Amino acid sequence: MTTEQQAYGRYDRGRAATPPSPPHLPNEYLGKGYFDERGNVFQELVTTAAEEVAKKLGTEGVTSTQLRRFYTKAKAVEQRMSAGENFESLIAGILELKQHAANAVGRAQGRDAEQGLKILKSFIDRNVELAVKGRDAFRKGFLLHFQGVVAYFKYHYPGK
Repeated sequence: MTTEQQAYGRYDRGRAATPPSPPHLPNEYLGKGYFDERGNVFQELVTTAAEEVAKKLGTEGVTSTQLRRFYTKAKAVEQRMSAGENFESLIAGILELKQHAANAVGRAQGRDAEQGLKILKSFIDRNVELAVKGRDAFRKGFLLHFQGVVAYFKYHYPGK
């Protein structure tokens, strides 16, 4: 190996090596959905999985403000549901979270916050896919899990 190759490590003949893959949520995240075969929320979604997601978001640069913005939007949909709107009319509002996440990533392109927001987008996208399946999926699955993520985020990153 030449001195030049040692100095540049991954570079070979002027070509950049494949950039490292961006951080992401584990492939198995939410693979079983929110509920077990008896309709109970998987306990890890409220505890360990919520904490792991919070840590991943925090280490990748997501701020408390960014995370709370999405949580607040989700809670606004829940308020409409509590006010008596039927679930089918709320689905568009839940799906809208995906648009907001895509917009946040788009605005952050080329900045340090981009990777963290990509993980946040992945979190939102995966949860929204499950949350639109019904009232319980939204309220007892998504919102309960999201509440845990926000709480653990604040616990691990109180100054963010």
